[in-house]
Amino acid sequence: MALDPSISIIRGLQASVGLNGRTVSVSPGMCYLPGPIRMLFDGTASVDIPTGQPNTFFHLYGYDGGGGVGALEASTVAPAAPYLGTARYKTGDPTRRYLISGRTNASGVLRPGRHTRPAEMGNRVMLDAASAAGSVPMNLLSGLIATTPQTIDLSAVLPVTATRAIVQVMNPSTFTLYTSRSDVAAPSPTNYQYAAIAGSCPVLDVTLDANRQFTVLLSATNILGGIIALLTGSVSINLVGYEFDR
Repeated sequence: MALDPSISIIRGLQASVGLNGRTVSVSPGMCYLPGPIRMLFDGTASVDIPTGQPNTFFHLYGYDGGGGVGALEASTVAPAAPYLGTARYKTGDPTRRYLISGRTNASGVLRPGRHTRPAEMGNRVMLDAASAAGSVPMNLLSGLIATTPQTIDLSAVLPVTATRAIVQVMNPSTFTLYTSRSDVAAPSPTNYQYAAIAGSCPVLDVTLDANRQFTVLLSATNILGGIIALLTGSVSINLVGYEFDR
């Protein structure tokens, strides 16, 4: 029997977080589960993440609340591997369709942000600098002066569904920073995805490997092949947002 492609369809369902950092809702839309089961959302469904769980991933799932009307569940149980295309359901529970993930901060609330481009692939989440607890941008690396490859591991801050990290590189140093995906050759002046030249602060869409990592190299050799003799300053990297599939 041919596989029914409709079981992976998802439309709309743009997630948002309330000002309290705990209430999650989705815009009108629909999605399917194997069966096929279709769930319709009118934009009124919401769910609160539990209190008292700091630094924890919560995953939002849609399910049939009765009569094909969608309801929401927030769970610490991660989604299973995709069952068709990029569509996922909750591990151990095929009645729950995966929609999006978020991670609480030290105060137990979700960092505010905006879910843009809601679709199957390439969903984008842009994080705000501030949170209900009053935080600053999420720092991934600071004070880098080492000139050896450095692996940036985002598995503690990005969900398993993340495919790209949107980062701001702040490079006031005299050297050039090169980036690459961690499961290919290490970055170098002749092998890189992006180069952040001396004195620049670019925002980069960095491709992640399956472990949600990428690699950087601070090098005295610039993109024109010139060599800077003296390193002054250091490099920092902040997380601005990410892309994920669902």
